[in-house]
Amino acid sequence: KNTTTGELFAVKIIDLEHLEEIGHHALALFLHEMAINQRIRHPSCIQLNEVIEEDNYAYLVLELASGGNLFERIDSLRRAYTEEEAAAVI
Repeated sequence: KNTTTGELFAVKIIDLEHLEEIGHHALALFLHEMAINQRIRHPSCIQLNEVIEEDNYAYLVLELASGGNLFERIDSLRRAYTEEEAAAVI
Protein backbone atom coordinates (compact mmCIF):
# COMPACT_ATOMS: atom_id res chain seq x y z
CA LYS A 1 0.00 0.00 0.00
CA ASN A 2 1.30 3.42 -0.91
CA THR A 3 1.31 5.23 2.43
CA THR A 4 0.92 8.64 0.77
CA THR A 5 -1.89 7.93 -1.72
CA GLY A 6 -3.45 4.80 -0.18
CA GLU A 7 -3.23 3.03 -3.56
CA LEU A 8 -2.97 -0.76 -3.26
CA PHE A 9 -0.46 -2.82 -5.21
CA ALA A 10 0.36 -6.49 -5.66
CA VAL A 11 3.89 -7.68 -4.90
CA LYS A 12 5.40 -10.78 -6.48
CA ILE A 13 8.57 -12.11 -4.86
CA ILE A 14 11.14 -13.82 -7.09
CA ASP A 15 13.99 -15.86 -5.62
CA LEU A 16 16.97 -14.77 -7.73
CA GLU A 17 19.24 -17.39 -6.21
CA HIS A 18 16.85 -20.09 -7.43
CA LEU A 19 16.89 -18.57 -10.93
CA GLU A 20 20.67 -18.63 -10.88
CA GLU A 21 20.60 -22.29 -9.81
CA ILE A 22 18.49 -23.05 -12.86
CA GLY A 23 21.15 -21.36 -14.95
CA HIS A 24 22.70 -17.97 -15.49
CA HIS A 25 20.72 -17.72 -18.73
CA ALA A 26 17.42 -17.95 -16.78
CA LEU A 27 18.43 -15.04 -14.56
CA ALA A 28 19.52 -12.95 -17.55
CA LEU A 29 16.22 -13.63 -19.34
CA PHE A 30 14.24 -12.67 -16.22
CA LEU A 31 16.10 -9.37 -15.83
CA HIS A 32 15.68 -8.59 -19.54
CA GLU A 33 11.94 -9.34 -19.35
CA MET A 34 11.55 -7.06 -16.32
CA ALA A 35 13.27 -4.21 -18.17
CA ILE A 36 10.81 -4.65 -21.06
CA ASN A 37 7.78 -4.95 -18.75
CA GLN A 38 8.65 -1.67 -17.01
CA ARG A 39 8.26 0.11 -20.36
CA ILE A 40 4.89 -1.41 -21.33
CA ARG A 41 1.96 0.97 -20.92
CA HIS A 42 -1.32 -0.56 -22.12
CA PRO A 43 -4.76 -0.76 -20.46
CA SER A 44 -4.98 -4.52 -21.10
CA CYS A 45 -1.63 -5.28 -19.44
CA ILE A 46 -0.88 -5.41 -15.72
CA GLN A 47 1.45 -2.49 -15.01
CA LEU A 48 4.85 -3.30 -13.51
CA ASN A 49 5.52 -0.19 -11.43
CA GLU A 50 8.84 -1.00 -9.83
CA VAL A 51 11.41 -3.75 -9.36
CA ILE A 52 13.23 -3.73 -6.02
CA GLU A 53 16.24 -6.02 -5.71
CA GLU A 54 17.31 -6.83 -2.16
CA ASP A 55 19.54 -9.65 -0.99
CA ASN A 56 18.69 -12.60 -3.25
CA TYR A 57 15.13 -11.51 -4.06
CA ALA A 58 13.41 -9.28 -6.58
CA TYR A 59 10.17 -7.68 -5.47
CA LEU A 60 7.92 -6.85 -8.40
CA VAL A 61 5.49 -4.07 -7.51
CA LEU A 62 2.49 -4.59 -9.79
CA GLU A 63 -0.82 -2.94 -10.47
CA LEU A 64 -3.42 -4.70 -8.32
CA ALA A 65 -5.94 -6.76 -10.31
CA SER A 66 -8.67 -7.54 -7.80
CA GLY A 67 -11.22 -9.06 -10.17
CA GLY A 68 -10.31 -12.69 -9.43
CA ASN A 69 -8.62 -15.39 -11.46
CA LEU A 70 -9.38 -15.01 -15.18
CA PHE A 71 -8.42 -18.61 -16.02
CA GLU A 72 -10.83 -19.99 -13.40
CA ARG A 73 -13.61 -17.78 -14.74
CA ILE A 74 -13.05 -18.97 -18.31
CA ASP A 75 -12.71 -22.60 -17.19
CA SER A 76 -15.96 -22.43 -15.18
CA LEU A 77 -17.97 -21.71 -18.34
CA ARG A 78 -16.92 -25.03 -19.92
CA ARG A 79 -17.45 -23.44 -23.32
CA ALA A 80 -15.77 -20.88 -25.54
CA TYR A 81 -16.20 -17.20 -24.73
CA THR A 82 -17.98 -15.15 -27.35
CA GLU A 83 -16.21 -12.00 -28.50
CA GLU A 84 -18.71 -9.86 -26.56
CA GLU A 85 -18.12 -11.85 -23.34
CA ALA A 86 -14.35 -11.59 -23.69
CA ALA A 87 -14.57 -7.82 -24.30
CA ALA A 88 -16.71 -7.38 -21.19
CA VAL A 89 -14.18 -9.25 -19.03
CA ILE A 90 -11.21 -7.29 -20.36
